Order: sequence, then structure tokens, then C-alpha cells
Amino acid sequence: MELMYILNVIPLIKIPRPNSQILSYFSISRINPGFLIKVSIRNRKVDAVVLECRSMDQEKLRLKKYADFEIKPIEKNKILKQILNENQIKLLIWLSEYYFAPIGLFARIFLAKKSSSFAKATEDNPHLTLTPKTKGLVFGSFGRGLKSITVEDSESDLYQSWGRKPYYNVKDIAIQLAKIHNAKLILKTSLPSIEDHYGAKNNSYFLQIQNPKSKIQKTIVDMREEMKNGNFSPISTILKEKLENSNKSILFIARRGTSTIVLCRECGYIAKCRSCDVPMVYHEEKSSRRLVCHHCGKDDIAPVLCPNCKSIKIKYLGAGTQKVESEIKKLFPDKKVFRLDGDISEKPTEQQKIITELKNSDNTILIGSQMILNKDLDTDLMAIISIDTILNLPDFKSSERVFQTINQLVNMTRNKFIIQTYNADSKTIKYAIENNFNTFYNEEIEARKKYNYPPFSEIIKLSYSHKDFTIAKNDALILKNKLEQQIRTQLKIESWKLKINLFGPSPAFVPKEKGTYKWNIIIKSQLTTEERNKILIIVPPTWEIEVNPAMAG
Repeated sequence: MELMYILNVIPLIKIPRPNSQILSYFSISRINPGFLIKVSIRNRKVDAVVLECRSMDQEKLRLKKYADFEIKPIEKNKILKQILNENQIKLLIWLSEYYFAPIGLFARIFLAKKSSSFAKATEDNPHLTLTPKTKGLVFGSFGRGLKSITVEDSESDLYQSWGRKPYYNVKDIAIQLAKIHNAKLILKTSLPSIEDHYGAKNNSYFLQIQNPKSKIQKTIVDMREEMKNGNFSPISTILKEKLENSNKSILFIARRGTSTIVLCRECGYIAKCRSCDVPMVYHEEKSSRRLVCHHCGKDDIAPVLCPNCKSIKIKYLGAGTQKVESEIKKLFPDKKVFRLDGDISEKPTEQQKIITELKNSDNTILIGSQMILNKDLDTDLMAIISIDTILNLPDFKSSERVFQTINQLVNMTRNKFIIQTYNADSKTIKYAIENNFNTFYNEEIEARKKYNYPPFSEIIKLSYSHKDFTIAKNDALILKNKLEQQIRTQLKIESWKLKINLFGPSPAFVPKEKGTYKWNIIIKSQLTTEERNKILIIVPPTWEIEVNPAMAG
């Protein structure tokens, strides 16, 4: 009698959660895990990776449970080839479970990397080095195992997948890869994240922190004083003087901040949510002017007078690159002015063309947005037009982002560094200017612990979009109620709020984009991945799920 086998396989297609990600087929021959085969799904032939091969005798009991379901044979394959090894399969399963994403999408990434020029670089080398440009190496085969993994510039946000599905962070994957291979993990950085520093202090991995630049002249400009002296321009008096005498200058503008944060220009007051300790965001709809917390959903009437000092000098932050460019050209008609942002140059080739021309020119001023942080630039004078747009983002990492941004820009500076702010008394700005990371970390980690933010919890962002505002809001409210019921059912304990908290629903930081309204539900979880996924299993496939997102708003 011919022996038959049951193959559990991963189809290389997107199967939305919560549907089963692993399908079963029968085969007349044994096929080892990691091999690429063809299977039929709804009369469509698709590639699949074998996860497990068991004899029919071993599977008899399980098959009886599913007697009503037909198990199809695999398609005939002329050539079988192995595309994943045992450790890659372990990583693949972890990726799908940790990010609660279709396993087939992650399997396709592994397959794409195997056929790339990176593949040979990972086969025989037991020492892996990752950079923002070579981050795809993390999906390599490492046939001889790994002894060490080094992540260069570990503070870079380029390790995030940024809008490409499935969502993931290469640094998280490197940490798990080191566990699988029992390899030494080293994070090299000019300034570690709060989570990375905490992990290193708890012996999860090693940190190598580069020495900061010294002998840079740093200046904080209080823009409240500028206004009191009659200067209403985004360019302070001292910055104007320094620009006049500088051969090469860069003006940085944080485009992530839009005109949505309410600030008092007299005393520096920022409207913050009392529950979440993040700035509230201004929303104007018809005749309603309100402040909304993008974490817990609490709202309030937007103030006309400052609640702190009763001043009428309420300002909505956000000077864009175009406005600053226009001002600079008026002030310095003899200088060559460049602009580098998403509106001018989205393609890397166009960006490089601007950078090359900038480097080959004298008497220049570059006005740049967030994208300059990852460019090979250096300058005589660096100035941040307004650090407040980062400091007051509605996100628990806003203070850390300020410190990181200042640190990155200082490292691009040869001589002078200027920060303009309406909040000159900010401890974060002071610590960053002094490069006093230890004090900043100690205060920040206490705040994270108090409000139960990472590294003391895991953040999951659920996002939903609809062209109708009311439908988007109501569907978000319905899901929140279902999640609360699912939590009670699955955890079966009265004290479940000590393990998991739901916030929202609330409008996204950019509440309307491309004609659709976007709403978020934020989850803070201390559950295991298995426990958490029993909650997420009820989230409809029309929702997006991001685990530890780059920005929680």
C-alpha cells in the first residue's frame, strides 16, 4: 500500500486575518519543510511553502474531526526546491504572530530577498551588519548560523516599513533573529531610543554609543521675546545675522507637525490631555472648534484665551517650507536658496540632484523637511525654525523625537547650531542642547512607567477609514465595544484592565486624507502575544493593525 502524507503549507498570498493562515493538502511523497510547491486554491494555482509533513497514519485522528472538509492533493511539481531553512521558518511564524499579519505576505518577502543580490551575502557570513540601506539582509538564510548581529544607526526611523504592508520594524526582527540563533546583538547609535537603552540596561543586548560632536556653538532663541520686540517673522534676529555671514546654511522644518497644536505665545502654554500627557489636537468642523486627544478620544472646547495666563495670543503651530522659503528669498536675494521636501522632490534621484548642486555651490541656504535627516549633508550653520512642532506632536515619543532630531542635526553641523522655540524653558530642549541623555532618560522612563507606555507595555494601533464621517465614527465605536466584550470573554478575570487598556476611538492625527475619514483605536497591552491575538482575532479585515507603530496618533 502506497504511503500518503499530509502537508501543512503556507500559501504565498494574502489570507486576511482571522482566517486560517496554514492550509492542509495531501501528497504521495514526503516533502521536507521549507520547500516551494504548487497548490490549488479556488481553482487558482499558487506557490506555497511546506511548513510540516506528516504521514497519513499520524494524522488520522485530526482528519476525523474535519471529515466534512475535502483535503486536496498538491499540484504536480517537476522541480522541488528549498527556499526556507528551519530558522527562517521560525522567524516567519514569529513575524506573522507578533505583527498579527498574513503569514503569506511575510513569506513573499523571504522569497523576494532570496532571489536578490543580498542572498549570497548572508549564506556563509556568521556576522550580520544591518544599515538602513541593507536592512533587507535580516530576511537572509544564514546557512552557517549567526554569531553576531550589528545594527548601525539603530536610532534611524528608516528601519520601519513606513506604510508598506505588512508593517514591521527591522530592529525588532533583528532582536528576534538574535534569539533564534543565540547570537550577540549590538546596537550602534549616536543616541539610543528609550526602549533600546532600557533593553541594554536589562541585558537584552549591547549598546555602542558614539561620542557626540563637541565645540559646536549652540543657541536657543525664545520666539516669545522676538514677538515682544516686534519681530513676527519665522526668522529670528540672531538667525538672520548668522545667515548673513554663513557660506552654507541649512534651515530645518519639521513637516510632521501641521497647524493643529494650540500654543500660547505669551507664556508657552500647550493644551495637553490630562489622562495621556500628550498635546491635544485642534479640529474645526462647520461652526465647532474643539481640541481632541488622539489617544483616548477626550475632547474640549478650543480656548480663545490662554487658560494659564489669560493672554489672547493663541497660536496654531506649523510654518511650512514654502512660507519660510518665500521669507528667506526676500531677506537674502543674493543667496542661492534650495528646498528639499516631499513637494519638491519625491524621487531619490531628484533629491540627490539637489544635494549635488548644493554641495558644489557657495553662499547657499537649504530649506529642508524631515527627509534631510537621512542625507549625507554638512553645513556651517544649522537652524531649526521651530522645534515646537515636534515637541508637541500628540504622541508619547515626542520628547524623544526632539532629542533625536537635535542630535542628528548637530552631527551635520560644523560650527553653529540654533533652535527657535516658543517653549525655551523646555527640559527636553535643555537636555538635548547639553547632550545630557542620562538625566533625560531617567525622567522619561519614569513618565513612561507612570502612564504605562513602552517599554512597559506594547502599543497596538487599529485604524479604519471610510468616505462617510458618521459611518467611520460609528464603526469604530462598534469595534471598541466588541473588543471590550472579547477581552472579558478571553481573559476571564475582573482585573483585566491591569493587563490591557483601550483608548478612543478618536480621529487620526491627519483626520481626513484622500477623501476618507480615518479613526484610530489605541491598545496598551501587557498580554503575551498569544493572549493578545485572541483579542485581535475579532478585528475585521477592513481595519489596519500596527504593532508598536512609528507614531501612535
